[in-house]
Amino acid sequence: MRVLSNLCVCALFSGIAVSELAAATEYDCGPFLLQPGPAAMTIVVDHAEPVAATLTWQRADGKGKRVTATHDADRHHIFALDGLKPDTRYTYRLQGSGLDSGEREFHTLPESPAAYRFLALGDVRSLPDVWHKVSQRIYENESDALFIVGTGDYPADGSQYDQWIDQFFDPARDLLGRIPLWPAIGNHERTRQFVTVPPTPEQAERSHYFSLFELPGNEHWYRVDYQYLTLLIIDSNSQLAPGFEQYEWLHEQLRSSRNRYTVAAFHHAPLTSGPHGRRQPDGTPREWPVDQGQRFLMPLFEMYGVDLVLNGHDHIYERSAKDGVTYVVTGGGGAPLYQINSAENRYQQVAKSTNHYLAIDVTAAKMEATAIDAEGEIIDQFVEPPATV
Repeated sequence: MRVLSNLCVCALFSGIAVSELAAATEYDCGPFLLQPGPAAMTIVVDHAEPVAATLTWQRADGKGKRVTATHDADRHHIFALDGLKPDTRYTYRLQGSGLDSGEREFHTLPESPAAYRFLALGDVRSLPDVWHKVSQRIYENESDALFIVGTGDYPADGSQYDQWIDQFFDPARDLLGRIPLWPAIGNHERTRQFVTVPPTPEQAERSHYFSLFELPGNEHWYRVDYQYLTLLIIDSNSQLAPGFEQYEWLHEQLRSSRNRYTVAAFHHAPLTSGPHGRRQPDGTPREWPVDQGQRFLMPLFEMYGVDLVLNGHDHIYERSAKDGVTYVVTGGGGAPLYQINSAENRYQQVAKSTNHYLAIDVTAAKMEATAIDAEGEIIDQFVEPPATV
């Protein structure tokens, strides 16, 4: 992976002179953060051609020693840090082969916080200037957020490496280098449907999604548990029906012990008034992932008391509620906006076609969400008390 640099940082870091720093260029993708924990953080960079990478990190308060790790030339570099101090800010920098990320900062998760905030957004593809504006607003105003849940569609075509750079990593260089991401897969990632047998050579995965991201489980779907929260990431591009591996996995997770709130995130919104919610003459959704979500996922969510479902796919903000479950379409991260009420959604509570992100504040008593547009205006707020199931 390529590392993107911030050349406005102090030019004397690690003894680099101003002239040397000015000559340095950025890695193609990164650094970006994944898999955060109280004592762990994963830092990744990716580059089109093999390059060396040396990571240097230390506590931001100057306590503790500076640590360095060096990787030989490769396209993809994963630095899985552990043994870190909980609830602590660290500075870090990646350099090598004439590339320089500039000084960056991350924050490890608190062990048992009484309150915390995480963010959700999706569909950032195609318009990098808009995604840059949204990501910079988050970077400048949400420095205490612990992580971001992505609802998919990061580039327009995930099989094109240059689009990952131009449409996703480069416009959000500052944000992705500070706040870690838990991503779900969108249709524009161009991933193959999950299969249980090795694909033939002509069926090989062409998307760069799996070569870029380092995620738990099979990386299509996975579970994250944190204070008060169970997060279930689902791949709505793969089969969702009973008898298929993903459905059985999800059923097992929902039947198991979970934390106070359960949040599910996937790309294709089962409840939406955007154009992807349009129906066939017989009343069934036109798109099979939307149809499968309505037929197979929604009954599970209602049966097992899922609190909040986060989706993308339609480039709007929309909140719906059905049988105790709140559904939010947060697809306004940067892609061309769609019209609301292009399709009927009788469960709609609030809808607006605007670029935005969602901030979710979690405590033992409630989960409060605030939708914020690219200008910083609040477009919606709602509260989710703990489910009683």
